[in-house]
Amino acid sequence: MHFKDEHLPIKARFLRDIPKTDMEPIPRIVIENKLIGLKYLNDSSSGQVIFKALKEKVFDLGFYVENNFAGITFDHAKVMIGEKNGLLGQIKKHFDQKYIFSIGDPCHALNLAVKKSLNSLPNDIKDFIDDLHNHFISPQRTAALLKIQEANSMPRKGLCHYVKTRWLSLGFSLSRILQIWESLTLYMENKPKGSALKKFDNEKYFNLLKDPMFKLKIIFFNAVVKRINNTSIRYQSQKLEIQELYNEMKSCIRDLAEIITSAQNIPDDLSKIPNLDWDAEGFVREDSDLIQKMIQELDAELYRSNELAETTIKEKNVKKDFLQFCRNYLKEIVIKLSEELAVNNELLKTFDFVTLSLEIEDLKQKIVSFNDSFQLIDQNNIPELMKEINTLYTKNMQWARSDSALQFWAWIESTFNKFDLKTKKTVEMFPNLALFMRTAHVLPTSSSSVEQSFSMLKLIKSSIRSQLKEETVQSLMLIKQETKHTRLIEVTDRLIEIYSSRKSEMKKKNKKVNINLSDSTKKEAEETKNEIFDMEIERNKEDNEIIENEVTINKNLIRELAYEDKDFLATKNIKLDPEAERYSTDDFFDELLESDPEN
Repeated sequence: MHFKDEHLPIKARFLRDIPKTDMEPIPRIVIENKLIGLKYLNDSSSGQVIFKALKEKVFDLGFYVENNFAGITFDHAKVMIGEKNGLLGQIKKHFDQKYIFSIGDPCHALNLAVKKSLNSLPNDIKDFIDDLHNHFISPQRTAALLKIQEANSMPRKGLCHYVKTRWLSLGFSLSRILQIWESLTLYMENKPKGSALKKFDNEKYFNLLKDPMFKLKIIFFNAVVKRINNTSIRYQSQKLEIQELYNEMKSCIRDLAEIITSAQNIPDDLSKIPNLDWDAEGFVREDSDLIQKMIQELDAELYRSNELAETTIKEKNVKKDFLQFCRNYLKEIVIKLSEELAVNNELLKTFDFVTLSLEIEDLKQKIVSFNDSFQLIDQNNIPELMKEINTLYTKNMQWARSDSALQFWAWIESTFNKFDLKTKKTVEMFPNLALFMRTAHVLPTSSSSVEQSFSMLKLIKSSIRSQLKEETVQSLMLIKQETKHTRLIEVTDRLIEIYSSRKSEMKKKNKKVNINLSDSTKKEAEETKNEIFDMEIERNKEDNEIIENEVTINKNLIRELAYEDKDFLATKNIKLDPEAERYSTDDFFDELLESDPEN
């Protein structure tokens, strides 16, 4: 779940079975992430209000849906994670004793780690990135850069603008700067003129662009951000399986940590990384070892730091400064990642039981730990679960193994489950184990798919369609979701039936209701009607809206009176006022007949 600009899209993660058929010879269980509701948060966005929206859009769908609610992921806003008044606190209060899995969105955590690590960068790098992007916001300056590229037979490319709230933005912008480094140097050398450029120190940035060591720093920084972005991209996959949630965190942190120090110095409990003695003698790699590791793990371009002649003390100091910069930033980003990512969540470490590749005793231990949290089966059924695991481990299923743990389980169910012709039901060979496998795989891994809903929302609720109702926008988003891969909509008999029913309801709602009135009531109604009309005439006189003894009146009043008494208005002399968008009697009735001939 995420909310932005008073909009709250809610998506659900669930499993869909695709059985084996002649046309589909491979059985599959696929992960679906679908939008199920959209709520406008017009008045407030507190935890209580968001929970009320969650209840309306999800829990009120029925007991089966509410009972199968297993977990939630969201950004790190206090209104979401607050244990007392936040959404998480409201959910726990609602379910009371039931365990609900919750985790802050890992993509958001990665972005927070990078954002906080920027404070450790030298000012010249931070200023270079910010000022360069601010400078090229101007289309005229970008045009001047493109002209230089064209004149020098370079690829025509502007900057990718860095937006701090966009997860992958910094990586893309750094990569683009490196791609157009030479043309940026020429641009600064030409000293661009203009009244808006008085405060822009092009000579400062020209010197930085000509400095090979500064460029190596940008190459290094870009390589680190790129490695983190690769993890973020993995998390943004809607098909990410649950066992990969912790594995990706561990891999990202350890890969970067092993560049600066040896693997044996990194604890298994990654949450202890901030407490390591980084300054201890021999803890971090020596210069040559560090350079070699950066070349292997980050960017081959970093070999240039090894080619410096070091013939003078100044050159030696420059190289030493560069390597210290690399050590400092690697240390800072590794610490921030270990603080922001949920590496201390012990439950995450049990999720790899779904791979069914662990030693049998390790597998049993992790499944029991999983059950301690979710209480999927009571303690009396644990022996039966252990028996199922023992039986499965005697079967030869190596032929069905693949990179996907969910696909492997689909093969197991397809191989051993049997269909009973008498009861016309599927008899499961591993019913308890199936419950654990399926529950684990529906747990949320990221809320990035919800972020993607905002892109769809912007296309539907644009600046010229900003008054669309919540129900309309939600319906359009659901239609867009279901027709994502095709522009064709299958018009079924059920769809026609629903359309006809809704159309009939709208007609009844708008149809004039005839009521038999007594003579006295009719007389009162007539007097009231004349009174209203005379009051409108007086108002128009005050507003100087009498034109040649012909009265212009409010469009809504015409519509109201026309529905009640067509002949009454026909006796009045009413004329269309184009500027005020008002109608003469004939114009109004002509339009009315065209738009709604039946009524």
